Amino acid sequence: QLAPEWAKKGGDRARLQSMMEKIAQNGSAHHFAEAEKAADEVLAMLGAKDVPVPDDSKQLHSQERDKYLAIAKTFNISGIEEYIGWAAAEREQGEPQWDIYREDAAVIRKAGLSFIPYIWIQTLPAWVKNDSKYVFTSNAGTGLETGTLSIFAPATLAAYDRLYGEAKREIGDSIDILRIGSPYDYGECAYPAGAANFAFPMKNMESGFWVNEAPARAHFKASMVAKYTTVQALNTAWGTTFPAFESLDYPKDNTHPRYWLDFVSWYHQGFTKRMGTIVDLAQKHFPKTPININMGWPYEKINLGADISGLIKMAGAKHIYLRTPTGPAV
Repeated sequence: QLAPEWAKKGGDRARLQSMMEKIAQNGSAHHFAEAEKAADEVLAMLGAKDVPVPDDSKQLHSQERDKYLAIAKTFNISGIEEYIGWAAAEREQGEPQWDIYREDAAVIRKAGLSFIPYIWIQTLPAWVKNDSKYVFTSNAGTGLETGTLSIFAPATLAAYDRLYGEAKREIGDSIDILRIGSPYDYGECAYPAGAANFAFPMKNMESGFWVNEAPARAHFKASMVAKYTTVQALNTAWGTTFPAFESLDYPKDNTHPRYWLDFVSWYHQGFTKRMGTIVDLAQKHFPKTPININMGWPYEKINLGADISGLIKMAGAKHIYLRTPTGPAV
């Protein structure tokens, strides 16, 4: 609607066509962040920011939801899972927006189906991305951040506590099963893999170990203190010469086998324990609600940190459920 008038005023048609093609190409390649950026450029070029646009998103959402429920009935579906991202539920800090989810829960349950929200903390609001108190996961090899919250950072656990508390207050009475996840990808119980990059773009995804941030290093050091008590005992076991626990670094390779094995064991066990803490936070707010975690692919590549047997043991101890693995490896 804006383009014809814009062109009459001397707008560059060739440039507009090029930008539209760029949007289409990025969309087809699932490069949604790039497509959105190009779309913003087009809208700014056309002066769309000065034109009021009616917000009919709620009406469209309701229409699509009703269609979805009608289809679900034909397949004898017993429950509907809804993804709830932090960026959508709290776009502005301290201003939760759960109206649409309350409505969805009521309609879904009225239809005789279970309401199963999957709370996604990895969809970060802009105000979180710009707040220096949040620590982001980074690569121990390159030192570069991914843009996802560190599972070892206290602020990340506080964010989970905050979001689960909001969910309990806003939709808690309507939840039949609660799905929770890690801060990475689709919430699978593993460090960043880039599997959801087209939906939740992560930066600097070169292969490596995702524990360069200070809270992760502090956790590693504390774990080695608990294991060896003295740095002399640690050096004897590792064949190293660290002067103190504070100077510990990660191994570069497996030249010193015990050093390497201790690191890899901590890398897996530390993640599993942190997922256990996230489960504890969910159970704090939902003590009687069945809780489910997502295993993701049954793929135990070392730097993904997915200790499948360890995660199963943790889930059993906390009496929660496991979503079966998915993907081409199954």
